[in-house]
Amino acid sequence: MCQIEDSVIDAIEKVRAASHVFTVNKANNLEQLVTLCDEQRFVLSRLLSDHGEGHFERRVTQVANQAFIDEYGPAYGTNPEIQLLRVGATASSLQMLKYWLTTDSPLTASQVAHALIAIQTAGPVKALASFQKFQND
Repeated sequence: MCQIEDSVIDAIEKVRAASHVFTVNKANNLEQLVTLCDEQRFVLSRLLSDHGEGHFERRVTQVANQAFIDEYGPAYGTNPEIQLLRVGATASSLQMLKYWLTTDSPLTASQVAHALIAIQTAGPVKALASFQKFQND
């Protein structure tokens, strides 16, 4: 039992220490990020759970916020209205990933990435309407 606990702790420490885990850039799109989350599901589901490590979640949020700023320019870091939208989009995306990783959700990485992209590009109301239309067809 102790050996299993040690290997889990080692795996968690490896993910916590990796600065590249949640880096998003043009070469590493959202679907690849979600696939990486799926590959690291065992560790991430524990780090991001309600009883997980708050520091890790804050670090993920900081990296995601910086990715928005890097992608769209410095106005995303200084304009108060844009900051509000950025923080909301980041929190929403992180909550979706957390839910997927910490529940027995049957969704695939591709489905989660599609939902995240839909929320980010169309917003939740249009994304839901699109999904409902798809279900009715």
